[in-house]
Amino acid sequence: MLTPDPNRSRIQQLGPRASSKFAPTMVAKVVAKTIVEVQGLVAALESYDPTLAFAQIELGGKQMLVEDLFAEALTGVKLRTKLQVTADNYFLHGEETLAIRRTAGDLTTEVRMGSLHDAIDGTDLRVLRFGNDCSAAIVVDPAQKPGARIVTAAIGISSERTVITRL
Repeated sequence: MLTPDPNRSRIQQLGPRASSKFAPTMVAKVVAKTIVEVQGLVAALESYDPTLAFAQIELGGKQMLVEDLFAEALTGVKLRTKLQVTADNYFLHGEETLAIRRTAGDLTTEVRMGSLHDAIDGTDLRVLRFGNDCSAAIVVDPAQKPGARIVTAAIGISSERTVITRL
């Protein structure tokens, strides 16, 4: 059992390599749980105020719905908090913020473990109540050799609240 160290992230506490044999399972669980939690909060926003949730906005030249930005911000905050990581030791890029901030650059030079996510993929379908949207995240460790860089990938299907994860 790990003893929490407030000066180190949960990933760092697992050993000299963030992708030690224990880290992928822990990261996968955190990502999967976060996807489901955020989907629930987005559904609550839609129920509470659908006009706000489905309002169109433009940021950084990208059109999106308020719920897209809401879901992405929540995903980022929740993942960083649960993993106890900062921008210095974990990169996190979402579809909406990539367009707004243009922060990703060339990921082939990245050395930090991190994640790419689309908190709500298919918002156009959500507006129509079609129920065919999902949340997706991929966690990668660029320090690993090609073919072993994917730590986990998760897809959350909102209508079923299921998550498929690859370790």
